[in-house]
Amino acid sequence: MLFTGFTMYAQNPSEIVTDRPDQTDGAYVLLKNYLQVENGILFNKSGVLNNFMVRYGYSESGEFRCAMDLGRIKSKFSIFPVQLSAKQRILNPSGAIPLVTLIGYLNFGPIASANAKSNEIEGSLLLAFQHDLNDDMAFEWNFGSQSFKNDLHFTLLYSYKIFHNTTVFVEYFSDYEKASKPVHNADVGLLYAASNNLSLDIGFGSTLDTSLHNSIFFTCGASYRFQTSD
Repeated sequence: MLFTGFTMYAQNPSEIVTDRPDQTDGAYVLLKNYLQVENGILFNKSGVLNNFMVRYGYSESGEFRCAMDLGRIKSKFSIFPVQLSAKQRILNPSGAIPLVTLIGYLNFGPIASANAKSNEIEGSLLLAFQHDLNDDMAFEWNFGSQSFKNDLHFTLLYSYKIFHNTTVFVEYFSDYEKASKPVHNADVGLLYAASNNLSLDIGFGSTLDTSLHNSIFFTCGASYRFQTSD
């Protein structure tokens, strides 16, 4: 989620706030009774993947999300497991205390194409934090896990609003697993608010470990928000 230069937790229909194209899930919760559609295309050496998410603000402090990825990976068309998630804001910012949101996920392995299907439904929890440095700059970070014993997901993002409708970011992200060496990654990107309800984005990233064969990716997409009822 990218900073857009206003109080993110205030429930007023200011500029759209998205959960793409970065890897950090935003602490911001979608406005109540608003629906937001986010879609992007990711290109890497393995193929092309379409990332789709729909979000709905069900209360003043919570939202539901549904995400699905599909595309051609290594010459095979795949529909990856459907993911359902929910955000709940648990702490409003105050001084040095950041905005904090709890996010829960369920990945439905059986709801996928044959070459990506599993018999498992996996859950995980993640905490999302946001600290606004001023009207133009913010730090955001995530950490979460499926077991909180053998795995850990971590991200750190810095964003800066260079114009009234344009935000740039730089981000680090990695997944730590007990059974394997973590892969360190970084990306940069830009979001352009074409209107209060429409955002366009691009991002570019790669692994940082020189001992591995670099995995470079490029993504671009758009997000649109509309109110479903008063």
